[in-house]
Amino acid sequence: MLITSRFDARPDTAGEELQVFCSLSLKINLPLGYPRLKAAEVHLENLLGLNEEDARDLQKALLAVSNEMKEDNSPALFNLIQCAKDFINSRNIPSDDCCICLCPFEDDEDFFKTPCAHCFHAECLARWTHDQEVQAVEKQTREGKRSEEEDIEHAEGSSRCPICRGGIGGDLTKKLKKWTEPLVAAHKRDCARREEEKQLEEKLRQKQSAARAWEERRRWVCCCGSA
Repeated sequence: MLITSRFDARPDTAGEELQVFCSLSLKINLPLGYPRLKAAEVHLENLLGLNEEDARDLQKALLAVSNEMKEDNSPALFNLIQCAKDFINSRNIPSDDCCICLCPFEDDEDFFKTPCAHCFHAECLARWTHDQEVQAVEKQTREGKRSEEEDIEHAEGSSRCPICRGGIGGDLTKKLKKWTEPLVAAHKRDCARREEEKQLEEKLRQKQSAARAWEERRRWVCCCGSA
């Protein structure tokens, strides 16, 4: 008699679906004589976000657990599931490179997956969304639909994925605030600096215009006096 059980292994992300970058299903066969005479047979199915090397490493780890539990004549089901979950948690980083900077993801880096399943470094995606928001505001300002004084933050939530142009959603936008807020603050300082420079240039232009007018008047007086 063969008993088959299936379990889905997903990383522990406290329900945050945007932080799930890999998952798999375990098919565990418990043959007649398990656990004292025969070891549990484990098969991997529905692998997402894992490459072939990852699959081989996990298969070896599961085989080692199964054989170890057989030697102890102990049930292996719980240990096999825990082994798979520990492995998934350790590999819960995107397998592809960041779609913006084209660099691989490291364990100590912050990264996000958009609702359209594209993965980016947090800083890269924050810079992208911020730049898109700035461009949208500047375009509306040029068209007279928006005043220059309006806050760039009003455009938040309108950004789209740089790959498929799908909306990144309000939840992800809120999570990105940690990285976008410094960019917004820097943008405000830059706008204030440009406005100050613009005012200084206008004052200088007015002074130069007044100086030219005074010079023309002085020449006119001199000419009239000579006549």
